[in-house]
Amino acid sequence: MRAKFRWLFTFLFAGVLLPVVSEFFIELARQDGMYDDPKRTIDIVMDWISWIANHHLTHYAIVGLGGVTFGLWVDALLRRREETVANSQDQVAIDEGAANEKGSLTEAEQREVYEGAHEELMLFVAERVFPTCEAIYKLQDALLRRIVGSSTVADMAMSGARASYWVQPYAEGMDYLHGLVSSPSEYLYFREMIEAVERVEKGYRAYVGVAAKLSEEAGIILKDDPDLKRLYHQWRANHQSMYDAYDRIKIDSRFKIDANSTGLFRPARKSRWGELVGASSLSVSSQFLKPEDTPA
Repeated sequence: MRAKFRWLFTFLFAGVLLPVVSEFFIELARQDGMYDDPKRTIDIVMDWISWIANHHLTHYAIVGLGGVTFGLWVDALLRRREETVANSQDQVAIDEGAANEKGSLTEAEQREVYEGAHEELMLFVAERVFPTCEAIYKLQDALLRRIVGSSTVADMAMSGARASYWVQPYAEGMDYLHGLVSSPSEYLYFREMIEAVERVEKGYRAYVGVAAKLSEEAGIILKDDPDLKRLYHQWRANHQSMYDAYDRIKIDSRFKIDANSTGLFRPARKSRWGELVGASSLSVSSQFLKPEDTPA
């Protein structure tokens, strides 16, 4: 309501009353020749001031103007007070939210140390996930450079692969987990780390599929290729090590997030990381992971 009154008063005074009154006095002064005789103008102005000061209506005008000014001053004061109260309430809400969030953390997380299942998952990421993902990255990169013969094109293709729809969960999870290897290292909370590993696991098969598709279309048998077989066998070894270590995680209920999300706790389901194709059956069309529906 006060805002509407302020807007109406400003509009009437500045937009209507002030221009009309100003034009009236300018025209009156022009008719009396005030602009032609400055000394006479001063005398007339002083007479006007004296007449206005002694007029009985002047007192009412001053009181009215003073009342409006006082009202606007009080309004501004109340508005500042309301803004201060609102800002204080917002800050209290932020503080309470931060307190609630901190209250939901374990004692170890409040001290930003890794303990128990949190530490086990951190070590799994650092010692199993990172080496495996680095190995498949290097293999894909070498494959692309072999096929396209251009480092620039290979780099663009690698970036495009990470941005694809099916690989995107993998890329998002890896981006978060890379906080562990940043300098200085970032502390990753347990719940967020579980969610990140889950995203990496979800998109890992699609990311590996990029290398599978490249090698198949190029007709390259990786296990025998003199330039690529070292990278290929390194990835297979790292993948198998990660796959075996993850079997212990997925049957451990400590890696469950809450009642609405199982997190990494899936004891009756196969790992989404995928099983390696047996070394005895490697071929151009099957060099990486078994199909998802392959029986255990």
